[in-house]
Amino acid sequence: MGGIPVFYLVMDYIPGKTLERWSCDLGGDHEALMIRLQVAQQIATAMVVAHETTFMDQVGFEVQGVLHGDLKTANGIVNPSTNPFIMDFLLVDVQRLLDPRVFPEFRPYERKIVRTTAAFGTPGFMAPEQSEHGIVTVSTDIYGLGITLCHLLLPNENSPEVSVKRDAKLPRFIKELLSDMTASEPGKRPESMREVARRIGFQRQSKWYQKWMPVSLSWLNHSKK
Repeated sequence: MGGIPVFYLVMDYIPGKTLERWSCDLGGDHEALMIRLQVAQQIATAMVVAHETTFMDQVGFEVQGVLHGDLKTANGIVNPSTNPFIMDFLLVDVQRLLDPRVFPEFRPYERKIVRTTAAFGTPGFMAPEQSEHGIVTVSTDIYGLGITLCHLLLPNENSPEVSVKRDAKLPRFIKELLSDMTASEPGKRPESMREVARRIGFQRQSKWYQKWMPVSLSWLNHSKK
């Protein structure tokens, strides 16, 4: 534009609603809970693929795993067919590079810069180590997904990560999983997103769960660990 380079991102258009808006509109009966759990399972499975994928970087090295860095309800879209999509992978990296408070050496013309972690993710969804030190790992993605699933399952609560522990309608196994995922200490969280996906699907053989969970996770048990 006018001889000035303009950088932009090109993405597919995904029709639908954000996770939280979709969940609010879904209602609160038992069937709605089962549909939410199915969507939660699909999101966790997608994150397994992201964390375990391999690709070639710019200099020809094979790299394993793609972290998200900013998992939250606003970065999840559910389309009219009830298929969830995870948006904005690694967008937090772009935000960091553009924010002079994070890497002031990239913006030498800015003055009175104070380093901050404000651009490291979204407050309320970041693990403590990400919020305080800017660390992004598999474990911080697990924490972010845990908070996101709390909002998905209890969209009308002001503090769903607290309410989920005492909600009588949620199955015990999902409350225990979410409590583990959102532990303040990384060592107390599940070791991998694969473990998260397994635990969400753990009850799929029971009659009440199997009726609403047609998506099989059998590939998780046969692929590499």
